[in-house]
Amino acid sequence: MPKIKLTNTELLNVDAITSVVMDKIRDVIIQYEQHYPEWTNDELEYNLDDRIYHSIHGEILYEYERRKADKVSP
Repeated sequence: MPKIKLTNTELLNVDAITSVVMDKIRDVIIQYEQHYPEWTNDELEYNLDDRIYHSIHGEILYEYERRKADKVSP
């Protein structure tokens, strides 16, 4: 897939969607925090919260780029 440049609005949409999804995920993780006591530990270089955020953000970004490329492709 060719690299498609997203507009600032599209990038803000990706960030907003990621934030909404992360809020829902954090609600669930809080319920099971005893299993993941350091999930938001900022002293760790890369904690579980960061991992999940970057993974979700990357997937949403990929989907935006794929859909935009499909609209542009003949």
